[in-house]
Amino acid sequence: DAGKLTQELLQRLAKREGVVVESVGTNSTIGAVHAVLGAEAVLRQGAEPPLRLAMLPRLGEEVEGRRLLALAVRATSHLPAASRDPPLTVARTTNCGKVAGGIAQRVRQDGCAVLRCAGAVALRQALKATALAHGYLVESEGHAG
Repeated sequence: DAGKLTQELLQRLAKREGVVVESVGTNSTIGAVHAVLGAEAVLRQGAEPPLRLAMLPRLGEEVEGRRLLALAVRATSHLPAASRDPPLTVARTTNCGKVAGGIAQRVRQDGCAVLRCAGAVALRQALKATALAHGYLVESEGHAG
């Protein structure tokens, strides 16, 4: 349940522990993202400057024929500047590899990329594309983290 996961995230973040939330399938991914957003809402209330939660998605092994998605979560008060380019749009049928290439290109050019999606499946596709883009950047340019 997202409420329990939100509380667990807050407890671990308060201890400055690394937090990784793993999900298999669209419904569990949506629950994980809801929990992260709920924890961020709590953190933003009391911190000065307001804290945000950064998520770095990574693709894991297949579980029951579906790919595990791991979200590494950490608190930060620094966000990259907004991109001047229009957002990359991700749909449920989007080719993740192509979007990942677009993300990597924007990160190389602007230092960040903005995605937009609507719906649970599209959100999972966007997270998978982000994980793939991270891999592309690490392989080609040695970007860390």
